[in-house]
Amino acid sequence: MIVVTRLTQSDAATLAGARRLLELLTAAAGCTAGWFGRSVDDPQRLVVVTTWTGPGHYRRAVGSVAAKILLAELGSVLVPEAGAYEVLRTVTRGVGTDHASLLADEGDGPAGGAGYPGPSADR
Repeated sequence: MIVVTRLTQSDAATLAGARRLLELLTAAAGCTAGWFGRSVDDPQRLVVVTTWTGPGHYRRAVGSVAAKILLAELGSVLVPEAGAYEVLRTVTRGVGTDHASLLADEGDGPAGGAGYPGPSADR
C-alpha cells in the first residue's frame, strides 16, 4: 500500500518535520520505501510518500508515541484527507500486474499473498 501525506507550508520547521517524519516511518517494520518532495507547481506544498506491506504495519507506525508527537507538531500544516491507498495494479515497462485488495486483510501482509511488491520489484 502507499501512503501520501501532504503538507501546506515549506518553512524551515515544516521541512525539518517532514524529513523527521520520513525517517521515522521508513524505520518502522513493514515500511518498504519512502520519499519526501516539494511541488514544482506550488513550492509551499510538500509531500511525504511511503510504501507499506500492509495496513497493520502502517497503523502501528503512526500509532507510536514518537509518530503521534511529530504528527501533532505538524498538525496545522497537514492536509486533512485520506492518505492511505491500496495498490490495485502496478505497471513496469508496460507490463501490468493486478493485486488483491488489502481491505480483506487488516493484518501485516497482503491479502491472498498478492499485495504490492514495492517500487524496486521487477515484474
